[in-house]
Amino acid sequence: VKAKAIMEAFVQQYDQIDGVWADSGMLSLPALEVLKEAGRPLAPSTADQFNGYAKFVVSNDARGFIYPYPAWQSREAVKYAIKAVQGEELPKYIKVPVDAIGPDQIKEYVKMDKPDFWWVGDDQMPEEFLPEL
Repeated sequence: VKAKAIMEAFVQQYDQIDGVWADSGMLSLPALEVLKEAGRPLAPSTADQFNGYAKFVVSNDARGFIYPYPAWQSREAVKYAIKAVQGEELPKYIKVPVDAIGPDQIKEYVKMDKPDFWWVGDDQMPEEFLPEL
């Protein structure tokens, strides 16, 4: 609700909006909805794995970018932080399972039949990155 209200104010204040940079689809989605409701062009936008955002982007042929697996990244960051505190040697680079999903790939990841709160790409995560249960 707050993201939508802020974007409504931006639409009233600015004649042109060139992009929506957010770390969450729950922020980008309402911003895009406001642009659509105002009859403005849908600006390129960023998000996390929020399926509601992905569904909107695909349904409206918008340019969107998703970076999946933030939960995986957090888990790995905590593991490496603990190793660092314990004085263990850390690798110079850490492999990340996937690159950003761009406008041409979102159609391959979105789940139109799943709820908005489905995490896009989790069902396609490489096995070596799945959590240990």
